[in-house]
Amino acid sequence: MFEIAALVGEAFFVATFFRLSFEEPPNVRFYPQAILVLMGLCLVFSALKLFRERKDRSAKNGAHHANVLLAFALLSGYVAALNYLGYILGTSFFYFLWLCLFNRRFRFSYAAATLILTVGMVYVFGKLFSVPLPQGLFSL
Repeated sequence: MFEIAALVGEAFFVATFFRLSFEEPPNVRFYPQAILVLMGLCLVFSALKLFRERKDRSAKNGAHHANVLLAFALLSGYVAALNYLGYILGTSFFYFLWLCLFNRRFRFSYAAATLILTVGMVYVFGKLFSVPLPQGLFSL
């Protein structure tokens, strides 16, 4: 039951923010819409996995519930804070927290992976595809 409620909540979140993204100027809405489409695909795969595994329930549901809530909270916070923090800070914080929280430990290699991912994505989206990324705090 919990998983179904989480999937319904995620579907509402994705649909609402995808609809709101069309109010943004056309040149800045690509990246948020791409993230929301990926969240929608994750929603579909999660729903398929849920219905496939409905028969086999085990005692590890408590840890699974916490991970689902944590993933939803991190993705929601990332999408909500993207315009305020900007792409570079928002993506760096999100990816670093994701690595630390889901691996249940801190490693300096996570900071390096975060830096490489962020710089790589800025290059791909900003330079190769010429997609304007949210500036956030850097636009002041």
